[in-house]
Amino acid sequence: MVNWMEQYTEPGKREMDLADASLYWLANETGIVEIMTDDVAEFSRYRLPGGRAFVLL
Repeated sequence: MVNWMEQYTEPGKREMDLADASLYWLANETGIVEIMTDDVAEFSRYRLPGGRAFVLL
């Protein structure tokens, strides 16, 4: 997860925290990409392997 956190962290702007990285890992492992969040800005920029995006609810 550290690699993802480093990849998606923009110093002074945004960072992928452990909670986001955990949800990213779960989506990667299960293939379930639907996520209910009010953090649209963060989850809109995350891309799973193969370029898949989260489906935001």
